[in-house]
Amino acid sequence: MFNYTDFTNKFKILSVVIESEINKKYLFKLIEEGISSPDDRLANATATRLIEAIINNSTSNPEQWKKFEEGLLKIV
Repeated sequence: MFNYTDFTNKFKILSVVIESEINKKYLFKLIEEGISSPDDRLANATATRLIEAIINNSTSNPEQWKKFEEGLLKIV
């Protein structure tokens, strides 16, 4: 059973210790597993937190937001 509080705490901890390549790879592995999970609640929570993190990071940095928008336009 998916535990949203546990997931949120792990996500917060990982976002703080993402300095090394190993931690980045681990974080991306967790995101990939979460998004592709057969548990809809886990998949939705992962996607939501990922989008929130991107928006929170980008809106405080206009140049980063511009890069983000350009990347989205390439996908469409």
